[in-house]
Amino acid sequence: MAIMDDMKKNIKFAGFTLVELVVAVGLIALLAGIAIPMLLSNLPIYRLRAASREMLGAMQRSRASAIRDAKDWGIIFNQAANTYTVCEEITVTGGNWVAQTGLACEPAVSLTDYGSGVRFGDGGGSATTYIDGTVIPANDFIDYANSVVVFDSRGYSSSGSVVFANENNECFGVGSSSAGVVRMRKWSGAGWVQ
Repeated sequence: MAIMDDMKKNIKFAGFTLVELVVAVGLIALLAGIAIPMLLSNLPIYRLRAASREMLGAMQRSRASAIRDAKDWGIIFNQAANTYTVCEEITVTGGNWVAQTGLACEPAVSLTDYGSGVRFGDGGGSATTYIDGTVIPANDFIDYANSVVVFDSRGYSSSGSVVFANENNECFGVGSSSAGVVRMRKWSGAGWVQ
């Protein structure tokens, strides 16, 4: 009997009590209740930044491809459809820029796919200039001639920029200089900042 009593004293019960589990679940719910609204309120700017960075990447890829392939590469913007397409050897046909038949074009990128109202836009008039300082005319958020940026075999490009906005009227601009330098800026309310 003494042996049994010693064994009972050495047995320990492991696990959590119901009170400990309820407290832990309550804390997790409280933290989620605080974090989720904060995340959701920042979602539009994250999506706008993602669209702008993708445009920056598309311009850099077009420039690198133009140098590598020793031929023009460009991006055709369609403001009405909120899309753009990266193509090799684009040419003017009937006043419009088009990709030559049989040459490489990436699938069109739709800004509306980002959600949160991402589009070509000036944030309801909050952004007043393109990133190079040129004043944005009414409803024209693409500062490239014929809505196309072209990179040649030396990496030079047409100069200009495009402006993106979201449902909160926040703005980003992406553009290129004639030397082919590609940059992205955020509208601060008073001007473009890095």
